[in-house]
Amino acid sequence: MEKIGEAKAELEMARESLLESYFTQIRINYKTSDERSKNLIIKGLERLLVVKGHGFNGEKARKVRLGSNLTLKAMGNMIGVNPIFINLLELGRAYPGNPTKGELTKKYLHWLKEHGYNPFRLSD
Repeated sequence: MEKIGEAKAELEMARESLLESYFTQIRINYKTSDERSKNLIIKGLERLLVVKGHGFNGEKARKVRLGSNLTLKAMGNMIGVNPIFINLLELGRAYPGNPTKGELTKKYLHWLKEHGYNPFRLSD
């Protein structure tokens, strides 16, 4: 039983290492890409969030919003996104891959990036 636990831990470490390698390469490509390619990269990352739930931390996003002294309603009004949707993202109950939510998610993620939380560490 102990060996199974060790093997699972090793697999998890290998998975995390592989994902970090992918994200490093994505960051490098993003920095040198034109605007169209950057948008495609972001769309791909949004899909990855849906499939793996990796990269976005709703709790951290909530802390950034609260650190700016914004209620859900104030935040929603400021960026033009329904506060209920923001709350669902922060709680991990909504995901950015839905085509109608994709544009809303971009506004939210862009605001978070401007305020110090950039889950994919992408630069403009």
